[in-house]
Amino acid sequence: MDDFIFYDGTTLNCPRHFRREKAHAILLAIFGGWAGLHKIYLGRTVQGVLYFLFCWTLLPAIFGIVEGICYLFMSDWTFNYKYNYSLIKDFRSETSYYLRRDKTSAAIFALLLGSFGVHKFYLGKTIRGILYLLFCWTFIPAVIGFIEGICYLCMSEESFNGKYN
Repeated sequence: MDDFIFYDGTTLNCPRHFRREKAHAILLAIFGGWAGLHKIYLGRTVQGVLYFLFCWTLLPAIFGIVEGICYLFMSDWTFNYKYNYSLIKDFRSETSYYLRRDKTSAAIFALLLGSFGVHKFYLGKTIRGILYLLFCWTFIPAVIGFIEGICYLCMSEESFNGKYN
């Protein structure tokens, strides 16, 4: 647990792995911007999916590089205010939005977009999501994603929450 200081002086004591780190966002924007990985990492899932759907135009790649440069020159306080500020109210409340992942959403992501690893990004397994994305052309992640989607649907709420929340 580290103290996390926001622009307005608010201090938050939360685990480091629940924060969105600026360095990770920069790297994902520059190298994975074409697929919208930085948008998914920063909690902008719809924008990330749109980036991926239009990756064939190369515009998301250009936008990703530009956004990565913008993140690079953005102050830490501004970045935290823009992308981590909602953590304050979430960690102060009983239930946290970022800590709770829905079983049905994970199953839908796995069944429909499992070949691209979207369900892995949703569940916080970024490395596995990137591996799914790299090997999506083999259709192996599609089969595994479909099987995982069925497993998520068959899993009880308690076991899902115990494993992913």
